[in-house]
Amino acid sequence: MDKEKVSAALRDLAAEHARTPRSQTARLREVHDDLEAALTAGASHAAVLATLHAQGFSFTLRSFESTLARLRKERREHGWGQERGNSRHGRNRTLTNTMP
Repeated sequence: MDKEKVSAALRDLAAEHARTPRSQTARLREVHDDLEAALTAGASHAAVLATLHAQGFSFTLRSFESTLARLRKERREHGWGQERGNSRHGRNRTLTNTMP
């Protein structure tokens, strides 16, 4: 095996996929920690959604809330986060692991 060839091929693959449009859910997953921090600080869902819209997202309020609930459930089920405090609203969350 030629390590340099394999590494170069994988870097090319990563660069190719970096240019591929990602779903809104995938993009939201990438900024989930910052989203939770904004909510914990007191920002409303509507204010967070307006900020996301300014960054190119097109969620409705209902789809945003549904996606947020799925992401929170995903983290709980996979052990990607350890919740403290008000878990119903995802407040006071401390991450123990990061997502791949």
